[in-house]
Amino acid sequence: MAKVQPFDPPRIAPPPLHTVIQRQKNPLNECLTYVIILAFAAGITFLVVHALQYHSACYTISSPHLALDSVTVSNFSLSSRPKQVSAEWNVRMSLESWIRRGYINLHDITISIFYNELQVGLTSLVPFDMSPRNSTVFFEKKFGGSSGLCDDSMIKAMNEDIAGGTVKLHVRFRGSVRKSFKGRWVDHLDLSVDCNNVELFFGSSDKSRAQMSNPSHKCHRVLAVDYDNLSPL
Repeated sequence: MAKVQPFDPPRIAPPPLHTVIQRQKNPLNECLTYVIILAFAAGITFLVVHALQYHSACYTISSPHLALDSVTVSNFSLSSRPKQVSAEWNVRMSLESWIRRGYINLHDITISIFYNELQVGLTSLVPFDMSPRNSTVFFEKKFGGSSGLCDDSMIKAMNEDIAGGTVKLHVRFRGSVRKSFKGRWVDHLDLSVDCNNVELFFGSSDKSRAQMSNPSHKCHRVLAVDYDNLSPL
């Protein structure tokens, strides 16, 4: 009987050993990487902010810097038949240039004077332009008018104020503003600016005359509508 030889499976050589080398982190390289990333982010932020500021300066209209310098009144009268207020007004105002690029055109301008809710004076101004070269525009308007019919309580309240020496009014400036940049109209704004707490002093014996006792003060915008882009001319 033949002798059975034991079976030896083939031997598989083990995979070669690889030496793993761990690189040490360089703190200086990491610091430089962070600095580069921060500088890049700061540069992008600066460009975005600068672009927004440039667009705002060129293509939009901001709030105007309007001041009421003086108000004087003459031929002031309160009539009982008909019940109304009439006077000759002299209003002086100043408008500081608030644009850096292009120019603006102001038109459809009105100046109205109110005692409480009663309008006692109304006038209009001719259109005018402003550019960055105009530091301040001064304008003066003399006009007369009456309030129209009003009730007894309004006449009584105004008589009491005149007897006390001071009548409080407010002056409203209204107009339409459009801005031109690179030869085309780029923005439009309808605005209303109020000058509140205007005190007229009736201190003299002549109650038909009065003048503003307040110092010159800035007025505040109370309404802004139709803030939209216009198509090119």
